[in-house]
Amino acid sequence: MALSLGFSPCPNDCFMFDAIVNERIDLDGLSFTPHLADVEALNRETFAGTADVTKLSYHAYAYCRGNYELLDAGSALGRNCGPLLISARPITPDEVRSGRLRIAIPGVYTTANFLLGLAFPEAVDRTALVFSEIEASLLDGRFDVATRDPDGRETVVELQPGDTYVVPKGVEHRPSSPGSSILMFEPSGTSSTGDRHEGDIPDHVDSTTGHEL
Repeated sequence: MALSLGFSPCPNDCFMFDAIVNERIDLDGLSFTPHLADVEALNRETFAGTADVTKLSYHAYAYCRGNYELLDAGSALGRNCGPLLISARPITPDEVRSGRLRIAIPGVYTTANFLLGLAFPEAVDRTALVFSEIEASLLDGRFDVATRDPDGRETVVELQPGDTYVVPKGVEHRPSSPGSSILMFEPSGTSSTGDRHEGDIPDHVDSTTGHEL
């Protein structure tokens, strides 16, 4: 019997499935056609029912358990074996809880995103990226500025290292990045935390209209 076998190109998966792909073990009459894709792509392919045998996020399995059986071999979830929050600068748990950090996740249906929601339910500003692109997004200085003009039209301006952007007068703006820093110039007297925000401002955030030099 020929079956498709889905897994990601990460080193763990390539090691785990090597014996099957290269027929180093007795496959009991089965044959497998490898299909490599990002973990979130594998999750969604399983939702569509196109996978025979595949790697899957534990979180995603809850959405397709009626059509797939969880096998008793292979796992990457356990005590002290889980997702990590990484940053290009030191951050505190309070900063994460504030909900003001933009956090890159490897997919909506990944276990990493599910566990992030359990640990920090307030951290709702999340951007889904391909897993292999997350580290680069922290290091290469990507930055977004979400804007809303007086008529309510919303856009997102993507900035790269060295870019300059002038926010038009009267346009609301919210800069964010998974890990980069930005130098902003505002008119004198402008609050560093804006004129509108959700919830209380955490103690570690400096809300000011300026400090004396």
